[in-house]
Amino acid sequence: MHLYAEGGHAFGLRADALPIAQWPHLVETWLGTIGMLEAADAH
Repeated sequence: MHLYAEGGHAFGLRADALPIAQWPHLVETWLGTIGMLEAADAH
């Protein structure tokens, strides 16, 4: 689990300089490692 100090509704989908902006990439990588998506680095 990742906890972020800053962010709001739809925080991970907006392009900004906050660390939370990495959330979409992190979840895509995780879903790939558990076999739910094609591995992110295979694109």
